[in-house]
Amino acid sequence: MAKVSKEQVRHCKVFAEAGDNTIVALVENSRMMNFVKNRQIIGQADMSTDVYLVVEGVARAKSFSEKGKEVSYRDIKPGEIFGEFSAIDEAPRSSAVLAVSDCVVAKISARSFRKAVTTDSNVALALVELLVEKNRALTERIHEFGTLAVRFRIQSELLRLAEATCEDGDESISFDIPTHLELANRICTHREAVTKELNYLASIDLIQITKSTVFVKNYQRFKQVAGMIDM
Repeated sequence: MAKVSKEQVRHCKVFAEAGDNTIVALVENSRMMNFVKNRQIIGQADMSTDVYLVVEGVARAKSFSEKGKEVSYRDIKPGEIFGEFSAIDEAPRSSAVLAVSDCVVAKISARSFRKAVTTDSNVALALVELLVEKNRALTERIHEFGTLAVRFRIQSELLRLAEATCEDGDESISFDIPTHLELANRICTHREAVTKELNYLASIDLIQITKSTVFVKNYQRFKQVAGMIDM
C-alpha cells in the first residue's frame, strides 16, 4: 500500500513544524489515492472522518441544495488538507470535495490525525491557525453577501484571486480564473452576471481576458477600483 512521503507531509503547513515521531506516525497511517478529474473524493453529509492531504492536483469544496443549487467554497491545492472538521467532531461532512483536475491525495486516518494534534503542540497550534484563517474567510464572505451588490462581489472575488498570485511591488499580474459558472457558484449568483461584469471590466481597460487567464496591466488601479466596493 503506497504511503505519502515525509517530505510531502511536511509540505503541509499544519505539519511543517511537527516532530519527527509525529511525521513517521502520519506516514505509517496514510494511503495514497488517485482521483480523475470531476471524481468525488468525499460526499456531502458522509459519515467518514479521515483527513485528506492534497499531494498533486486541485480539489474543490462545494455543497448542493435539495434542488441542485451548487455553492462552491474554496479550491484545495497541493500541501493543503481537508476533512479535518469531521476528524475533530465526528459529525457528517459539511461539504463535498471533488477533483478539479486529476488528483493524488494522501488519506490519513482520523485517529492518527487526532493523535498528532493532541500530542504535538506545533501541530495543534498550526491547526488552530488554519481554523482561524477559515473562520475569517467565512466571516468576510458573509459580510459581502449581506452588504454588496452582485457586481461588487464579483470584483471582490477577482481581487482575492489576484492577491493569491501577486507579490509585493508587482505592477502587472496575470492569474487563472475558474469558469464563469464556477465564479457564479462561489458568490451565489448566475453565470450571466459574471460574464457581464467581466466584459465591463475589460471595456474600461481594467482587465484583459484570454481563455481562463486574466491579465491586469495596472495592478494598483485594479486594487483601487476593487477596494472601493465597501466604501
